[in-house]
Amino acid sequence: MKHCSTWMLLLAFSLSIQVAVAQLSGTRSIPGDYPNIGAALADIQASGLSGHLILELRPNYWFQDEPSLPLVIPENFPTSANATVTLRPSIGASGIYVGTGVINGFTVPPTGNVPIFDIYGSYFNIDGRAGGAGTLRELIIWSSGAEGSAIQFSNNASNNKVSYCHLTGTNNYANPFGPANRKGVVTFNPEGPFPVGVLGGTRNNTVEHNLIEGAIYGGGINGPTITSPFYSIYAKGNADAPNINNTIIDNDIINFTYSAIEIATDGPGASWIIKNNSFYSTLTEYTYPQYAINILHGTYPNGTNIIEGNFIGGNAPLAAGKWRGGPFFGIVCNSFAGGDSLSVRNNMIKNIEKINPIPYPDPNPFNNDVFAAISITNAGAPNKVDCSNNFIGGPDGEYGISVTANATGGDAAFYGILLNDCNGGTITQNTIQNIRLASVESSTFSGIKALVFSNAIIAQNTIQQLDVQSGGDVRIYNISITDEDPSLEPCSDPSLAAPILNNNTITAVTGTSSGGAVDFAGITINGRLASNKGNIIGSETVANSINLSGVNAVANGVLVNGFAENVAVSNDIIANIKATGINSSAVNGVQFNGAGTVTISGNNIYNLNAATVKGILIKPTSGNTAATITGNSVKGVNASFGTGVEANIPATSITNLVATDNTVNTWQAGFLVTAASGSTLTQTVQGNSVTGNQTGYINQSSSPQNATCNWWGSASGPSGEGPGTGDPVGPNVIFSPWATTPAFVAVNAGADQTIYIGYGPTSKTIAPAYTVCGSPTYLWSTGATTPTITVSPTITTTYIVTLKDANGHTAADTVIIIVKDIRCGNNKVTVCHKESATKKKTLCINTSDVAMHLAHGDALGECTTAESKFAYSDNGTVSSNEVKLYLYPNPASNQLTLQWAANQNGLALIKITDMTGRQLLQQTFDGTRGNNQKTLPLKGMVPGSYILIMQADGKTHTVKFVVGY
Repeated sequence: MKHCSTWMLLLAFSLSIQVAVAQLSGTRSIPGDYPNIGAALADIQASGLSGHLILELRPNYWFQDEPSLPLVIPENFPTSANATVTLRPSIGASGIYVGTGVINGFTVPPTGNVPIFDIYGSYFNIDGRAGGAGTLRELIIWSSGAEGSAIQFSNNASNNKVSYCHLTGTNNYANPFGPANRKGVVTFNPEGPFPVGVLGGTRNNTVEHNLIEGAIYGGGINGPTITSPFYSIYAKGNADAPNINNTIIDNDIINFTYSAIEIATDGPGASWIIKNNSFYSTLTEYTYPQYAINILHGTYPNGTNIIEGNFIGGNAPLAAGKWRGGPFFGIVCNSFAGGDSLSVRNNMIKNIEKINPIPYPDPNPFNNDVFAAISITNAGAPNKVDCSNNFIGGPDGEYGISVTANATGGDAAFYGILLNDCNGGTITQNTIQNIRLASVESSTFSGIKALVFSNAIIAQNTIQQLDVQSGGDVRIYNISITDEDPSLEPCSDPSLAAPILNNNTITAVTGTSSGGAVDFAGITINGRLASNKGNIIGSETVANSINLSGVNAVANGVLVNGFAENVAVSNDIIANIKATGINSSAVNGVQFNGAGTVTISGNNIYNLNAATVKGILIKPTSGNTAATITGNSVKGVNASFGTGVEANIPATSITNLVATDNTVNTWQAGFLVTAASGSTLTQTVQGNSVTGNQTGYINQSSSPQNATCNWWGSASGPSGEGPGTGDPVGPNVIFSPWATTPAFVAVNAGADQTIYIGYGPTSKTIAPAYTVCGSPTYLWSTGATTPTITVSPTITTTYIVTLKDANGHTAADTVIIIVKDIRCGNNKVTVCHKESATKKKTLCINTSDVAMHLAHGDALGECTTAESKFAYSDNGTVSSNEVKLYLYPNPASNQLTLQWAANQNGLALIKITDMTGRQLLQQTFDGTRGNNQKTLPLKGMVPGSYILIMQADGKTHTVKFVVGY
């Protein structure tokens, strides 16, 4: 008995050693080491792993040898980062099938709505490459179940990878919007529920380099049936089990019926990475709209959802060929919140033809007749959306996206980028080009549409090469932004930063209607906007770059409506826009059609062509309006039609209009003001250049309007009701005083003056001559603000006076007070005594004798040799306290010659500034002891006064010179 017990103990110890040794690693074959995949998974579960394990499917693997479906990787699968399991074809194997369908001519019937692989565990990899090398997809995982999946990630599946496989599935639901637990060819399905306090969900799984498409099943007399999956990849979690940090990258996802990737309501799930995938289709008929990427969740704190570098369109990888289908949505991201971030960058959506839209069984009727490339809604916290560098359309000369509605009553609609979010986002450097729309009833193009309240930046986007046609109405709204949509009411917070809309380009647009109206807006602003500047609407050089024609045709370069909250429209170029209408046509460069506060400044508006043209139109609605128009250049095509700046004030408006410093020329009417009875109009039109117009100012209101201090093209003032020869003004216009110079202001500080220390007055009064309209202000370099000043310098000093009128125009001039110390002893001074016509001599005389010497032609100070080649003597001696400098000619034209005498060898620094101190030129010369001469080119300097500053010998000398006309 004792020996028996000992033997049993030894047997048990031996078995325990065998169990430990039996832990798996290395490479195993199927069939061979295992008859099927199911047996291998069971052995791994029973034996455990001592390292990485590879299961290789040999060429004679047959799926019907599997005992049951699904093939389950259980939640307690004994894998880890250091002990993974990889399933792959062996070297030399090709076309290995796992699943149901028509396989090598045999029909493997569906086995129910269960996945082929159901992965609950972790670190399980499926690699479709033979031997794990190369790029060929040799493993086909096939589910022909009506709601089956090739791959399903369930419950706590994490850190798994499926790569280089051919994944096919069906999931062709009879009612695809009804099932609560939908499936895709690849499904993320953390069903739960999990115990309270235990967070489950699929995490850190990767699906990469796969081909994902529809399944083939059946084998009737007409052959097998090809089906398109309703969802290629579908994910849905819950509050206990969110889907987080999963990656879908470098896949070809094709021939889906509804969504290629749909991430449904997911509790707090987020942080998906969807990159570098190709979405394309070889089908020609569709039952439902198509969504390439449709994300409907995202509340994971501080998560980042990344959708970057994807190709959407075409019938081959990288959006090659043509995708022909019905209503289409490229990238849709909805209902993000909390701390989520969203990056939609560098995606390409092109080569898609959408034809004959008809009502589809989609819960959202908006989907029935639309093409939307990118749509983002409720995207989260401020500044958390980045939609940039996306390309939508096609290359130059080729329509990359075409939307055609030929059916009776059909509409064609295109939306490039839609952003609907309280907290805005960044939409930058996107390109939308080569889009064609054609329809029977109406065609609508919307390039970028943002419904935001704050923090939006829409900048450096390009919209170009559009062809929008219809038998009915045509609507082309290139960029529009609003904070007045009812959906934004819950988040209206005036303390948040207002949106910015800068440096966008809209050009090469054609809109044509054979039987309806054409309505075009380059930029539409509804609500508040911090900045709208540097945009180009039209083209700087190409005529009719925006060309519209219809029964009625209206174009607005920039349209501001609603209630404007400090909206600024500045530094835009609005040019080369044409509208032609059978009944009517109109083009407005900038139109304000609302109430509130708007500033229109620094814009360049020209070459607008229609039956009715207005460069800037102020047409307020009811309420209070403050409109400022300043610094714009508004030029008409000719002086026979159109209005440069028009204010049309209705009876219910209280308007304050200020127009200053604008250049308005070549119009039938430069300014036109109309105020209805009952309206309140306070108006100031001053400091504008109004020239070359048939009429400079027309007042159609009942009260006089202030138009003083404008330049009418002549110093004599306006003609018409005025006394001069400039542009005419009509009745009831207050035009006097007017500007008498095109620059509005001018100043001449007078000739330089000299103070002689030792003789005569020690002060000088500087009394410039001024040209100015109205009440100016004066500012001297000493800080004085009087028209004249009296100064008593002890060294040579330059004084600058700046003149400014009430409208901000400035002019400046300088005068130099030269200080010379001519003392040569007690009550003695030096004079240059003229001994003869050719001979001079320096004398030191009593101050009492100075008057007598001056009377017969002597001069105060030492004699110079101005008649010789140099202004100074050739002996090289100069005084120790200044650089002797001489300029000629003065006034100069193309060049200026400098002569100076130096005490020592060294560099001489020369600077030239204008009268405001702005540096225009700087050069350094090698100087030598004694006399020096250099020539400075003055090419490009406009006529006027300038200051030359020389620094040499450690001293500085300043001289004013003039460039002549």
